[in-house]
Amino acid sequence: MYRLIYLLVLAIPLIPAPSAVADDSAAPRAEPAYPAVALAAVLDAVSDETGKTFVVETGVDGRIYTGALKPREIDIATLHSLLFANGLAAVETDKLVRVLPVGRIRQQQLPLLGDAERDFAADEWVTHMVPTRNAEAVMLVPILRPLVPKQGHLVADPVSNTIVLIDRYANVQRIGTLIRRLDDNGAAD
Repeated sequence: MYRLIYLLVLAIPLIPAPSAVADDSAAPRAEPAYPAVALAAVLDAVSDETGKTFVVETGVDGRIYTGALKPREIDIATLHSLLFANGLAAVETDKLVRVLPVGRIRQQQLPLLGDAERDFAADEWVTHMVPTRNAEAVMLVPILRPLVPKQGHLVADPVSNTIVLIDRYANVQRIGTLIRRLDDNGAAD
């Protein structure tokens, strides 16, 4: 009994005081190595290259960080990556490309993989429906959910045994591969 009290007394100074615990929200942010550039300049350059018309939703900051890239060096695939890195997304509908906060991406009319006959940029947002034959789609959701960013969406339809996924194209491809492998492993021998 006496020994236990002694160990606790020694351990108390090792516990940091509440004021000494790091608070990420109050920590100063490091300034980026490169200055922000005007979003309009980047969109104008990509528009000149692709012929696409960009519309920026209200509330979107007019500047983004592009690193060492100059606006004229940015193509549409790189634009999707830069927008995501800056908390934004681009959604193409008809002849317009809307730039909006990434937090609103789930409510947008995203292309459905399999319906659209075109190539997608790695960081372009898409919707994908993945049916399973052997595994129960509902049982796969808890396994896969940590792989989807908070802006994305992952849900299973128990009636059709299908997983519906909203995410960036590269991650949708990766998760789709995992679903197929888990589904194959669930096959009865």
